[in-house]
Amino acid sequence: RDEITELWIWGGPYFGFWESNLAGPPSKVFYYNSGATTGTSCEKLLPIMGFSYEPGEDAMYHDLGHRLESTMVRAYGSNAYSPSNPWYKFGAQNSNNSGVGGCGITHYPVNTSEAYQYGSPKVVKSSCDDFLTYPNLQGTTTDVSCQTWGCSQLGFFKWMFNRMPRAEGQTDGVYNNWWKYLLDPEGSLFTSPAPI
Repeated sequence: RDEITELWIWGGPYFGFWESNLAGPPSKVFYYNSGATTGTSCEKLLPIMGFSYEPGEDAMYHDLGHRLESTMVRAYGSNAYSPSNPWYKFGAQNSNNSGVGGCGITHYPVNTSEAYQYGSPKVVKSSCDDFLTYPNLQGTTTDVSCQTWGCSQLGFFKWMFNRMPRAEGQTDGVYNNWWKYLLDPEGSLFTSPAPI
């Protein structure tokens, strides 16, 4: 009846939920840190988040991080992995971007090339704060280490999400407010202009 726009499910360890899943018509669904769910009565995209009550709040942010990655790759399409692409720059680690990283991505903070190293003391150059003025990137960098976000997974995700672009307008056909893609993939990817 078009009354539910998102579904969150909580369960215990090993309940088998995907961290994030997307249900909807085959013409719209895409990889969402899991294979798409089709064959439902959903005529619009329905994000489904599978949370476990055991690991804590940081795991919920982690799941949301994967959802962000899948959605932004869809928003930027084949250019998503180009070094000149804003999403690539935002998620870049220092080690894969000529000595200057962005913010990093879910498994890889900007200052490490090893997964899940949210407490790495390594100091690197980062352009993450530059995204606070997106799309008007100035090329400024700051030195960051895990001390920047409190050396925890939760701290990293709060630091990263707080720097996610949220400006008005579009650049090269992509909304400058990336929260639109994260929170409303149906409206941002398949409706123009998006309702948010």
